[in-house]
Amino acid sequence: RNVPGEADQQNSLASRLPKFPLGKETIPTLLPKPGVPQLGPNCSFADAIKILKTLKHEELIYEAEPHRLYFIACFCAAFVFAVYGLTFVENTGTNAVKLYRENPECLPEDENKMMLAGRLGVTLAMFSVPACAVLFFVKFPLRLVRRIYYLPGPVEHVKIISHPMIPGRPTPVYTIPLEKLTRHQKSKVWTGRGFYGTLDNGSFFFRLKEQGKRATWIVDRKGFFWVDGRVYDYLFGKESLKEAEAGISYDQKHALASRDLKKKKEQMRKELGVAWQLKMQAQIMKEDIQVAKGFV
Repeated sequence: RNVPGEADQQNSLASRLPKFPLGKETIPTLLPKPGVPQLGPNCSFADAIKILKTLKHEELIYEAEPHRLYFIACFCAAFVFAVYGLTFVENTGTNAVKLYRENPECLPEDENKMMLAGRLGVTLAMFSVPACAVLFFVKFPLRLVRRIYYLPGPVEHVKIISHPMIPGRPTPVYTIPLEKLTRHQKSKVWTGRGFYGTLDNGSFFFRLKEQGKRATWIVDRKGFFWVDGRVYDYLFGKESLKEAEAGISYDQKHALASRDLKKKKEQMRKELGVAWQLKMQAQIMKEDIQVAKGFV
């Protein structure tokens, strides 16, 4: 077991290969980081955020567990799509050339060549689907976040540590203004489950979107989180202190809004009767007419 931020992160090929049995890869290896505020009677959520904001040095706020399972899963998926794509090209390409040579419809040479070009074009167009899938699974591990550092200052930044494409190469480091990094509106980091309240039965990770960039950063929900997941809803979800501390999910917000709307409808029905909607529309039309008269 390691203390977050203290172990050297390797970029060797061996560091990307999982240990067998694979169940070992699901065992947590990171201990709680000493010095991180613990929420309780003596430290509120607002106090923890204040401590973070007033730091004079960079602070490690996230470290992922080893990504070996991600690497092996992406490799297997890329291999399957590559084999499928190459097999498809070989079979359809061979068939297209065979039809060109045999020319069963006795087409003129120019038309026969055009048919060959069309068949090969369709083959390449369909091959682009598995080719894009291979490219996606090859590049996916490069967007996995290994560590996140919070950099205090007049303009807050975060430093993201990821993986190099080729094993043995230097570790990529990206410094991004905090205001340009956001999580998905509906993807809450805080779930209330797990040691840091970040585990989710529906997903293994959440994404961080950098403004102006198409690719997103992938943050595993199993790892070390500074204090707990609500800090990340505050930093990257751009929620207020009260919203983040309450930890209300998007679905819960929607349910609360629906409940409030239902109460308002019931109140209007009591005040205006069964036809309250028609009466409200009539009132709005009356107000619009009064406004229109003011312009005449």
